[in-house]
Amino acid sequence: MTVADTRDKPDFVYYTIRVQGHVATLTDSGLQQGTGWELFPTVDLWSCAAATSQLHHIVRRLACRAPLIVCEEAA
Repeated sequence: MTVADTRDKPDFVYYTIRVQGHVATLTDSGLQQGTGWELFPTVDLWSCAAATSQLHHIVRRLACRAPLIVCEEAA
């Protein structure tokens, strides 16, 4: 999901991620920094920079296949 500002430019990008029954909505910037993966007990690689980069890349690639949801924030 992308949240657009009043100028229709993306402010935030969020991904809803499901891993073995656990669901969380994480920001794109958080995924780039490796934050959020600790919400999934089965993912124990978030402390490794190479692994978080790969997971972020995988999430973005999968998100490209999903329908885009754009929400506009009220001014």
